[in-house]
Amino acid sequence: MNASLALSVGFTLADATALAPLTPYAPENVVLGEYSFLSWARSGLAAAIASPVAGAVRGTVTVKVNVGEDGGATLPVERTLTLRGPGDVQAIDPSQIIRRVPAPGTPDAEANFLAQIEFDRPEFPWLFSPFAPEGSRLAPWLALVVCDSAFATLEPGQNGLPQQLRTRLGELQPLDDNWAWAHAQVSGAVAGGASLADRLGPEHAAQNLARLLCPRKLDAGRSYVAALVPAFDAGVQAALGLEGGTLAPAWNRAADASDAATEIALPAFTSWTFSTSTFGDFEQLAKKIVPVVAPWTIGRRPVDVSQPRGGLPALAENAPGARQLLRCALVSPTKPPAGQPAEKAEWIPAQRDLLRIELDRVGDGSEALPRVGARLYARYQRAENKLGPVFGNPPLSAAKADADWFTRLNTAPLLRVIAGLGTRVVQKDQEPLMQAAWAQVGEVEQANRMLALMQMSRFVGEALHRRHLQKLDLGALAQITRGVQAKLRLPGEPRTVFGQIGAGFTPPAALSPAFRRITRMRGPIARFTAPALLATMPLSALRSAG
Repeated sequence: MNASLALSVGFTLADATALAPLTPYAPENVVLGEYSFLSWARSGLAAAIASPVAGAVRGTVTVKVNVGEDGGATLPVERTLTLRGPGDVQAIDPSQIIRRVPAPGTPDAEANFLAQIEFDRPEFPWLFSPFAPEGSRLAPWLALVVCDSAFATLEPGQNGLPQQLRTRLGELQPLDDNWAWAHAQVSGAVAGGASLADRLGPEHAAQNLARLLCPRKLDAGRSYVAALVPAFDAGVQAALGLEGGTLAPAWNRAADASDAATEIALPAFTSWTFSTSTFGDFEQLAKKIVPVVAPWTIGRRPVDVSQPRGGLPALAENAPGARQLLRCALVSPTKPPAGQPAEKAEWIPAQRDLLRIELDRVGDGSEALPRVGARLYARYQRAENKLGPVFGNPPLSAAKADADWFTRLNTAPLLRVIAGLGTRVVQKDQEPLMQAAWAQVGEVEQANRMLALMQMSRFVGEALHRRHLQKLDLGALAQITRGVQAKLRLPGEPRTVFGQIGAGFTPPAALSPAFRRITRMRGPIARFTAPALLATMPLSALRSAG
């Protein structure tokens, strides 16, 4: 068959360096707390499986393809493939198990949790299930059982076969609803609105898993053996080294539980032990929580600002804002009782304007000696020593001052209290804060040094380009820059320079270093052709050439 790679779908002449790289999967970008659960998952040929016929233990898949010949004729071919079933499995890869809950050997597991096991592949519990799904139901080929250690023992398997779990039927759950205790999980949101089918693909494998649960309710203060066992009779026979078996459940329970004491042996692909605690689970701790009504004073402090002093007139006892309520970040939901200041009580604009005048008088520098007065907070951050006229004359509403954070911070008494506390914190921790500041300055100096080096590199590069490359003709320039052409792209061009040259008529060998060496002015070709050229030149040309 004759064909060309250029005829393939998706073929492009663009150089690889000109294509945008794919965004790799980053686990740190997974959005925790967002999950998708599926009652079953399948991939590959198993997604099109047909349930086995009566008496068979393996599912089948019908595959149809069109076979073509060189003459152009096609012939449809149909084949029925038989897939592996539960009777073909004698062991599983331990690396497929990524977590067991409770963890093996746990001495104090919570009794109100269900035991579970998680697998790396999201389709693992249904990998060898021989049936086609019925809506949202598909029976897994595995089951997780949890047995009381008093009625369960683990025995080593023979000839490399899995170990055996010997227990009573009364310790095992019925298998008629085994489909309900298995699911696949996709964690986190996937960018681009990918469907669940896409999200279950290998490119998102790090976000996917499958989980099997045991529906047994655990008792407190007991020891248990958990085991992963086959769910079909054919799987039990194969893992025990026997022949035969059917697709019947691995065990059956009598409706009246009359067979509870009947012993049974099951192959265990994996197993672990744990014990439950008699106290300390989440339910018991939650029941011990006693709610307490938080008093209104939690997170609130009444502050009397009726006597500001410092040259400001006193306020009457019942004047607006004479008593205010200082709120913290976390406050009690209980409302203050009657007689306490209102939640948003503030000074009237006229009183705040008087405070503004005193603050500006301290920092105006009009007096010979320095004036000691109230602090002007954030003056260095704002790079200003005065507030300036704010409210006007006569005073207007405080809306104009509140729109400016610098003015509001310095003229609202409660905000001044908070700023004063912040100042004390900075003064107390000034040494560690200065050390941290100098550490940041060190990083800034290093960044500035790198910028200076890049500026020097740019200057040197421009000088080299101006003195050497700018004087070359196009052919010589193309030969010299051959090594970086695959990383350069001209404005408005979809391909790199290398890709453009490859798509043109210039032979790639003409730009190679070897071609440049043999065609240089004093190279072998010039020395070979020089005598013949001189012989054919006229005498007048030789005289003019000197």
